[in-house]
Amino acid sequence: MSRLPRRMMVHVAAAAIALSAGWSAADGPKEAAPTVVALADDDQTRGDWIGIYGSYAYVLCGMRSPESLYGGAAAWDAKQTPKALLSSAPAAEDRSVLMEPSGLKRTPASWIANGEPDAQGHVPDLYIKVSVPKGPFLLSLYFFEIDWPQYRAYRIRVLTDEAKPVPLLTTRVDNFLKGKYKRFAVLGPAKLLVVVGRGRSPDAQVSGIFLDMLGAPDTQLFDSAVAGSIFLPASPTHGSVDLVQAEKSAKEALACLIAAPEEVPLQEDYVRQEAAFIKAVEASAQTEAEAYCRNLESLWGAVEDRTVSALSVLHGNTATLLVHLLNYYASQGRCNYGGARQAIRELVDGLSVEAKSSVERWPRQAQLLEDYATALMKHGRHAEAEIALRAFSTICLDLETADASKEKLSHMGKLALRADVTLPVAEALSEWERRHGALSTDDRLLLGNLYYVAGKNDKALAMYEAVEPQLKQDRPHRWLLIAMMTADLRENRVGEATAIFNRLSTTYPHTAEVEEGQYRLAAHYFDAREFDKAKQCFMELRKSSLSTDYQQMADEYLGRIEQVAKLQKP
Repeated sequence: MSRLPRRMMVHVAAAAIALSAGWSAADGPKEAAPTVVALADDDQTRGDWIGIYGSYAYVLCGMRSPESLYGGAAAWDAKQTPKALLSSAPAAEDRSVLMEPSGLKRTPASWIANGEPDAQGHVPDLYIKVSVPKGPFLLSLYFFEIDWPQYRAYRIRVLTDEAKPVPLLTTRVDNFLKGKYKRFAVLGPAKLLVVVGRGRSPDAQVSGIFLDMLGAPDTQLFDSAVAGSIFLPASPTHGSVDLVQAEKSAKEALACLIAAPEEVPLQEDYVRQEAAFIKAVEASAQTEAEAYCRNLESLWGAVEDRTVSALSVLHGNTATLLVHLLNYYASQGRCNYGGARQAIRELVDGLSVEAKSSVERWPRQAQLLEDYATALMKHGRHAEAEIALRAFSTICLDLETADASKEKLSHMGKLALRADVTLPVAEALSEWERRHGALSTDDRLLLGNLYYVAGKNDKALAMYEAVEPQLKQDRPHRWLLIAMMTADLRENRVGEATAIFNRLSTTYPHTAEVEEGQYRLAAHYFDAREFDKAKQCFMELRKSSLSTDYQQMADEYLGRIEQVAKLQKP
């Protein structure tokens, strides 16, 4: 029931992701074939793609069957209509199913090759056109076994999208019962044709297509940690970078560290040399983009291996913290997102243990947890931010005074709302109330909002109902009613939601919030496939609304309802 920003529906941007049963392009001047490199598969993230994939563009295939959901800079060519498959299988607890953009619901859906079987009954392969902008990008396709296991296995070919396609790469994807991302490093600009060949599988399907800018990770956390310390990385290199020499120095420093891990000078030297190598890799990503794409896994994989070896001999000191951070950046750089989450988990666990054993009331380790949680939220790293935020919230409750911990949690809660990573702070504020007594009206409203964004609808409603009598009849109260109504709709309590909407429209007639409430009620009926009720609501909204945005959205939904009706005709 979430509403995508309008620009996702109408904006034509540099990245266009489309489906086609074939291809054609005008002949033009021949250029060098684009660089496309197959990367390791990701079978750990599964359907939890938000904050990990799709930061530049995404398509959630068939998720609003017969339509899909689009986000970012993607544009859709409406003339090329894919066949959508929407499953009715239970999905709420199935992590292999992709989350909707709201992060509150999983919907099992896919694109399936569109075309009639041939004389032998063979269905066609699936053709996907992708336009990649200038620069290095990560292209990811998500596969899972929709409905029931059929043990599909596909051959994937990547070609140039032109009149005479040039083959660039061939690979396979299989064993995706629990979900798997097939991933490629692509140096754009490039117009690609990705062919999902069904082979002996019953059909060719894909459930999600994601595009992310590919480059060296932001090392802000490491740079902040070494600021003012003796663990200073080597000075940034200008001009050409000798990666071979930088890697040799890092290997030699690691060997010395392993031989005498308690020697602080050797710890310092290893941190410096490894950081210098990472800086060299960062520089190569800017100056030698093609080589960086081709060697991405080996470059960052070497850092991963070395940092793991260093951590095996380091225990509980400044060097350990910094090497954990270097390991995290290596995993990110390699697109090993499961490894990145594990690196953050180990980092914050170590900081938490040190903070609890400190004699200070608010030790440096606790402040680092706060800093890391804040930075990860700022950079949109949802999964890692949640890990750090949970550790910070626990430390805040255990170490700070009642007033100070509430102040810190309230501040962090406001940041978490903007970053859409709310559950750890919501649970911590609830625990604070259990320990210390009732929160203020403002903090209860914040807590309700945190639970609302996290999809904990009954807990959100309990907070909203507690604070509503204290709110004046103005805009905050109108939006509180909208939130209460939406929480009920999420739980399919349409009668309760309608009663709240009637209160809203009676108390605040002719306001934008009434139009928003009517839109949400209509969208709920559409998502529930109650098309007659949805049609009536959208027609009323189109007639009564003075907003061209709401009128246009109503028209779009009415068009979808008409399209569904045509598809359902015998």
